[in-house]
Amino acid sequence: DQPGQSYGSIWYRSAVYGDHMRVNVTTDLSGLTKLTKDQKKKKILLKQQILKDTNQNVPLGSNHLRNSAVRSASDSSDYLTWDTPYAHFQWFGKVMVGIKSHRPWARKYERKVYTNRDIKYRKGGHKDWFEYTKARKLKSWIEFVRKLYTG
Repeated sequence: DQPGQSYGSIWYRSAVYGDHMRVNVTTDLSGLTKLTKDQKKKKILLKQQILKDTNQNVPLGSNHLRNSAVRSASDSSDYLTWDTPYAHFQWFGKVMVGIKSHRPWARKYERKVYTNRDIKYRKGGHKDWFEYTKARKLKSWIEFVRKLYTG
């Protein structure tokens, strides 16, 4: 790896707040203005590996949150997106309540606000699941990319 040669990246994006997290992927694309079919396939394989690893740490309720990112893992974009209506408060790990009812199960169309209480995840999962996974798997993702490109 030589400094100054950043050739590709995968981003985490929060569908609600537009937050981004970049995972740099280094491969030699020198002189190319767009990815070849082979490179696009490798990028999708990396996204699928990151999703597989990360989804183990996404809070599990009915599986909708984990499944919501599957579409984004198979496209050629730079993003993995978990996009359920409740993804943002699961990401931050704080209980939200209705501003009038003061209950987690707010009335229809009632605006919700964060509380100071942490969500208690019973079936596995963590707040900030991408960061949690990245801290544990980044080296294996780098090795995965290395194997993709070196055989």
